[in-house]
Amino acid sequence: MEIQQIQLIRKYSDLVFRKKVLIASFLLIGMVAGLFYYLSQPKTYTASALLSYQQQSVNPARMAPDEEEQIQDIVSTLTDIVTSRSSLEKIIIDLDLFPKVRQQRPMEDVINMMRRHIEITPSRRGNTFNVTVTGANPQKTARVANALASKFIEENLQYREERASETFAYSQDELEMAKELLDLKEAAMRDYRLKYYNEMPEQRPDNVMRLNALQDQYQDRQNSIQELERTQILVQDQISARKRIIKENEQLRLALISQREGEGASEESISERIERLTSELSNLRNRYTEKHPEIKRLSRELDHLKQLAISEGANENGSAGSGGRSSDQDLLDLQLQLKDIRLSVDRLQDEQM
Repeated sequence: MEIQQIQLIRKYSDLVFRKKVLIASFLLIGMVAGLFYYLSQPKTYTASALLSYQQQSVNPARMAPDEEEQIQDIVSTLTDIVTSRSSLEKIIIDLDLFPKVRQQRPMEDVINMMRRHIEITPSRRGNTFNVTVTGANPQKTARVANALASKFIEENLQYREERASETFAYSQDELEMAKELLDLKEAAMRDYRLKYYNEMPEQRPDNVMRLNALQDQYQDRQNSIQELERTQILVQDQISARKRIIKENEQLRLALISQREGEGASEESISERIERLTSELSNLRNRYTEKHPEIKRLSRELDHLKQLAISEGANENGSAGSGGRSSDQDLLDLQLQLKDIRLSVDRLQDEQM
């Protein structure tokens, strides 16, 4: 088997050596034809620029899931702007591209031709893209690539300015709306606080203190009313006792007057009786206490005689007996005091309500 392979190799090698002139001729002809084709074809140069789009004032940790799609949309918009008729026409005129074609064909055809030489390829990451330009002149090709890259940057800056202006205007409008809404809320809150001031949660301690103070004030007034009512009862008792004394004095005076008219007693008899009763009362006080019934009786009788002596003196001065009875100063003072007490009780009761 190995002998056959060796024989086959020798066979082909002998064939090559025998036909070497023919093979060399074909190789030479092919090389000449390839060199002629290479020299006859126009030269094409390629210039590319890698651009990266960076989102303005965006925190990567807070980017939304659709942020990459938004960047691609922005790049696509910028591509349409850069490759528009006005933009490409300005580049063609400034760089003097396709001079012969412009003389023979309309500008629209020249722009379409240039678009075929431009290729914008986005990368897989989405925030970078490559601008590739092909042409026969290397210097002009590089200048066109630089011009397109500069146009991208310029349009991007203008686009950002417009977006910033729109964002600022939108923010201002939103701020004004928020301010108006906040003012309305604050006005409503202020009105609510003014209307329900004492019912707010922060007023609870003050309300509790005020309630305690009102309870103490109510209790003080209640105590004052009770004290005034007790005083009123005492004054009423004093008035009743004073009226009873005046009545008894009047009865005793009338009895003494009757006795004087029947017996013809003189003014000295009343004085003598007062002296006699005073002497008897002094003797009894030496023997008994003030609670003894006889001492109490003599004290009352002696008081009546003294009142009678005063009344008799008033009669001598031209005063009527009935007028003297009605002008009892102590009784008037007690009645005035009772009236003041009643007015004070009514006032306190009205303040409680």
